Amino acid sequence: MTKRYEHGFTLVETTLAVAFLAILLMAILTLTMAAGRLYLKGNTNQTINQSGRDFGDSVRRDFLAAGMSTISPLITVSGGPATSYSGRICLGNVTYLWNSADLLNATTSLAKSVTITMGSTANPPAVKFARVVNPKVSYCVKDGSGQYPTNIPSTEQATDLFGGTDRDYALYSMSMQPIVTSGEKGMYEITYTLGTNEAGTTQTDPSGQFLQCKPNNTLLGDFNYCAVDSFDMIVRVGGTV
Repeated sequence: MTKRYEHGFTLVETTLAVAFLAILLMAILTLTMAAGRLYLKGNTNQTINQSGRDFGDSVRRDFLAAGMSTISPLITVSGGPATSYSGRICLGNVTYLWNSADLLNATTSLAKSVTITMGSTANPPAVKFARVVNPKVSYCVKDGSGQYPTNIPSTEQATDLFGGTDRDYALYSMSMQPIVTSGEKGMYEITYTLGTNEAGTTQTDPSGQFLQCKPNNTLLGDFNYCAVDSFDMIVRVGGTV
């Protein structure tokens, strides 16, 4: 009788093969998740940079069409902490009004009283950064009670420059300083910080000078979906569009 031998895998060999496949699958999954996070972060940064450039182009055109005597100083109204405020600039024919990111996320009665809204409903939504065609410069003049107007009626020709997107963006800060003036012509330096607007996802760096996203391992950290960027530009005044 011929003896036949059955060939197969031993239990040890099978265990090693399964362990190897498990490690390989885990490595592939880890790389895939890392690539996905990098894509999300890159896409968020790209969107912020594009929004910042589009915003800068709009501001540049409106300043160019204004004259030095028609530009009001940047007006801010505090909603509590230093970074929680509403702001406005009147350029003669155009007015910009906005709420800082911190003000939009605040819930105190003081914050709500200075928040700029748009619409004529009972509870109009807060604006991020509104451009209003308003030759009367009425939004930069206090009313009889000593307050600046905080509502943009629906009858106004107004656009929220950061509204209508799939992400929530807002200004964290904005400043403007005249550099040179000559009659109705001149130049301003405008600096602004724009970012995603999820409450509690940003913090200042250790020096206390710059805003940055919190790491994922911190409370409320959402680094992959968070982005902030600062922009600085020189705009001309009193030219032609």
